[in-house]
Amino acid sequence: MTDPGPRTPVTRARPVPPAVAELLSRVLVAGAALTVVIVLVVLAAGVGSLDAEDVADRGALAGAGIPGPVRAATVVVFALVVGLAEAGLWLLAARLLARGYAWARVAATVLGVANLLVEVPRAFGSAPLLGGVLSGADVMIVVVALALMWSPGMSRYVAAVSHWRSVAAL
Repeated sequence: MTDPGPRTPVTRARPVPPAVAELLSRVLVAGAALTVVIVLVVLAAGVGSLDAEDVADRGALAGAGIPGPVRAATVVVFALVVGLAEAGLWLLAARLLARGYAWARVAATVLGVANLLVEVPRAFGSAPLLGGVLSGADVMIVVVALALMWSPGMSRYVAAVSHWRSVAAL
């Protein structure tokens, strides 16, 4: 009897992302692009009128004894920092979800719901026309992204990647 030698482990290829994962990535990149547009609009509005009393007076700094231009500059800086962080999260979610990370789907869902809690009142509230349109577009992108994230095709892909990782770890 001959010795067959050491057994070579069978390696499976990483699951191929389905079309829904590609579509989801494109929707999330569109969300990042829209966020950058919103940041640019806020910057243009804030820089265009540094005494933006109508914007700054409604914020948390209203009535704090801080001059209007300082409040307006604070709103602009806050919008820039938060907006660029949000755009980065959109792009990170696109990358991680395309790779099939299950935890990224849960985290993106939590962030998406938080985004909806902020944007729905803006979209249907008393925001200026441009702000309402941008918020409405943001709401639509988040709803489409959430639907795609939890679609049957994406769920099968995430499960297949999870299984692939557990087999590859052995």
